[in-house]
Amino acid sequence: MQFDRSADGTLTPLPKPSVDTGAGLERIAAVMQGEDDNFHTDLFLPLIERVGELVGTPYDRSAENRGSYRVLADHARAVSFLLADGVYPGNDGRGYVLRRILRRAVRHAWLLGRREPTLAPLTDVVVRQMGDVYPELTAKAGFIHEVTETEERRFLETIEGGLRRLEEIFASGATTISGEEAFKLYDTFGFPIDLTQIIAGERGVGVELGGFERALEEQRGRSRAARGGIPKIDVKAGGKAPAVHAAPAGKWRPVKRGKQKFVGYETTDADTEILAFRQEGPRVELVLKENPFYAESGGQVSDVGGVSGEGWSLTVDSVRKDPKGTVVGGEFAESFEPTALRASVDAPRRRDIERNHSATHLAHYVLRKRLGSHVRQQGSLVQPERLRFDFSHHGPIDAATLQAIEDEINDLVLANDVVTTREMP
Repeated sequence: MQFDRSADGTLTPLPKPSVDTGAGLERIAAVMQGEDDNFHTDLFLPLIERVGELVGTPYDRSAENRGSYRVLADHARAVSFLLADGVYPGNDGRGYVLRRILRRAVRHAWLLGRREPTLAPLTDVVVRQMGDVYPELTAKAGFIHEVTETEERRFLETIEGGLRRLEEIFASGATTISGEEAFKLYDTFGFPIDLTQIIAGERGVGVELGGFERALEEQRGRSRAARGGIPKIDVKAGGKAPAVHAAPAGKWRPVKRGKQKFVGYETTDADTEILAFRQEGPRVELVLKENPFYAESGGQVSDVGGVSGEGWSLTVDSVRKDPKGTVVGGEFAESFEPTALRASVDAPRRRDIERNHSATHLAHYVLRKRLGSHVRQQGSLVQPERLRFDFSHHGPIDAATLQAIEDEINDLVLANDVVTTREMP
């Protein structure tokens, strides 16, 4: 490395040119300690030796199973730091990466004859080794151990059945594991697809990924259908539930140049103009210049209400986001002609939604206070009549703790503190 390249392409000589060898801490440690293998340095040996104690067989540098000791040592570090950074085991994103690492480690412990959690006690070694430099490890040591042990025990309940099924497939002489079988291993026995691929690869057997992906998508579709998907909800007079409609195929007609502004934080009523509209059959959609309607986002349902102009009115039963801005729509049987209008949100309904939205934040605050800072929001639903708050936690909540959480949230609600709104840039 010799120069610093600026945004305009200018090359400025570095005060101390250097060579990036890509060595990293482990490789430098191996050189300094006279070892020819990263895993034989004092960064890994304490972990590997602990694995030997747990499985009852000391590590042998030349044994065929040495790879399992190394995987456990390496994965113990990865799991510890991921949990300390706030990643929580889950079925997607970073959480799924963590779960895959954990389950791969369980499998290697299983190969060494271990039928109890192995990674959890190894995280204690990681904390002792690195807690002084990374204090977040020490601060979350108990949480790291507990979550790791819970995840290991969960997979230990199904791994034997999954491995038995794999052996049956191998014994049949199959050269490829079908997508259906791979999905069964994933769905029934908790085997991540990459773990199935690793085990199959060790036996010279392939995995049909296309079939697996199709089966996975079908399951997701069934799950969405079971939750109700995104149905069209008819709105009766007085409108208590917003409908969600696919965008109609009608062509957008511009009415006025301008940029839409959301005014829903300040008011639920606005005198405004139409920037664009389109009509398809008995439905009309409008883009308002000053828009007080909130479109569903972050679990909070859309507003409903009405708009009225010169000689016409429209009950707003759908509000959605679009590249043009927030679009409001409703049934309109006649030919639509745009005029200046007044837009009105169903204000009592909006207030109920706002209260439930605030309550989700109170729930999140109290859950983190009572259960620990590892608690993260994993989804929510905010409607006028109820709310749902999904969060990550490594185990069930006992009745006494749950009651204490509910009581504290209710106390905060009854305190009736002033709520202010500030729109951040």
